[in-house]
Amino acid sequence: MRLSNIVNEVCAPQRGVRPGFDGRHVLKALLLIYEREPIGRITLSKLLGIGETSVRTLIRRFRALGLVEVDAVGGCFLTERGKILAEKFRRYVRRIEDVSALMGDDLRLDSVALAALVDSRLVDSFHPMTIRDTFVRNGASACIVARYRGGKLVLPPEDVGEERFPSLSRLREALGIEEGTGLVVVYAPTYDGAEKATYLGLAMLVDALEY
Repeated sequence: MRLSNIVNEVCAPQRGVRPGFDGRHVLKALLLIYEREPIGRITLSKLLGIGETSVRTLIRRFRALGLVEVDAVGGCFLTERGKILAEKFRRYVRRIEDVSALMGDDLRLDSVALAALVDSRLVDSFHPMTIRDTFVRNGASACIVARYRGGKLVLPPEDVGEERFPSLSRLREALGIEEGTGLVVVYAPTYDGAEKATYLGLAMLVDALEY
């Protein structure tokens, strides 16, 4: 099952009407249910930042695809199919954080910067330009890829490091980056734009690794 295909199916317009959520809400909802199940619609609405009507539509579409079930008392929980998708994403993506305040002039490429801490396989398996282009196609204005080498972060393919880009040192220390971890920083003018590009871009890269 490709994450991107599930996103497209859940977000598809019906009767010409687009739902009140987008692909990042689909992925975030899967992860939230996975980590907190069972979870109610009201809580999910608050955590996703979308209305209860949109959450009701989202859950209905999840159920139609066999991804979730709903307990009348406890709330939503993932089916085995849903767990496979959530675990697939989590296998490569450890967490996503807003690092805008950590970026100095050396790496401040737009107003908002979101950092995805990923399994090193995700950044080692693709050329940096392929990764950058994936996020830009999903709405990012810019993207940088960093690898952990010799106790420090470096930017491939030349492996220029923290001496030239002090922001990398701040990122490494603040995020606790260590061996086996890679970093992707996604930029956009707004938080919503950066978050959407980050989740959708990561889903595409995870799909490419698994198929």
